[in-house]
Amino acid sequence: MLKLSCRKSVFRSHVHFLFFPFPCQDGYRTLCVAFKELTQIEYDKIDRLLNEAKMALQDREEKMAKVFEDTEADMHLIGATAVEDR
Repeated sequence: MLKLSCRKSVFRSHVHFLFFPFPCQDGYRTLCVAFKELTQIEYDKIDRLLNEAKMALQDREEKMAKVFEDTEADMHLIGATAVEDR
């Protein structure tokens, strides 16, 4: 569940996507920009888990995806932009 401040940001962004022309409609990818403050302890834990996932001989991609998914939870949305593939 998103924190109230995050839900407000997501709602505002959703409204912008619905009512304003955005390059993603022209074949561009949408890049969301967000942040999350971490304590040193949280950072060290994420770093350790990511290094363990990178070294895994089995299910490496799944383990890395799990670390990324857990890390990217409860982020604060700043905005969005479009990215063109070349």
